[in-house]
Amino acid sequence: MKNLITLLFATLLLIAPTGLRAQKKDKKPKKVEQKVKVEKENKGKEKQEKTNKGKALGKNKGDLKGKEFGKAVSSAAKIRKNKLSKADESINEMEEKGNRNKKKLKEAKKKLEKQKKEKKVSEKEYKNKMNKIRNLENEIEEIEKKRIKAKRKKTTIEKTLK
Repeated sequence: MKNLITLLFATLLLIAPTGLRAQKKDKKPKKVEQKVKVEKENKGKEKQEKTNKGKALGKNKGDLKGKEFGKAVSSAAKIRKNKLSKADESINEMEEKGNRNKKKLKEAKKKLEKQKKEKKVSEKEYKNKMNKIRNLENEIEEIEKKRIKAKRKKTTIEKTLK
């Protein structure tokens, strides 16, 4: 009888902890399931946030998809590249014209001063022509400033494209 009681008592002790263990196991999965649910919700939020971040290349596609969108993007890039090359050509042309005009004005000044020394030109004519030359020099300086601004804009645009 004592053996039977000890045997029952021993089995109860062995069974009881497993029952507690099973309850603990049940609790853990609930927590894990809750964590999984929370992680899934967070992933959904992260996906929404990620769609708002990033570059604007594919944000405003409109009705275009796949190849059509790619072709539209590449054609826009070609147009930008052509505009940049035309801007570069016009900037170089402005620089060349400015240099030529500066040389012509220097020559005209020298010629006018030489004529004044030789007294081929009166004082009034000399002053009038010098004023005209100064006005032209100011205009050339303004054009040079515009050229520099255009060149800066071009370089900033090139940096954004790279």
